[in-house]
Amino acid sequence: MENIKQGILLCMMSFAFWGMLYPQFSLVEESYESVYETKNPREDFLEILDADKGELVIKSKFLELLKQKTGR
Repeated sequence: MENIKQGILLCMMSFAFWGMLYPQFSLVEESYESVYETKNPREDFLEILDADKGELVIKSKFLELLKQKTGR
């Protein structure tokens, strides 16, 4: 069980590290929608990190389909 937790933590840290170094690869324009007119992925990534509570809306198409299928 400890190995699974460590593996998950390692994956999350790797994704965060990748996003910090190369936001232009992790935040492609199709993966997010910005209400501002900036088209620079690095600036967008920093804006997302500095967002206040309630400013970000995170959606998942998979979860929306799952909710739709279960009737919730």
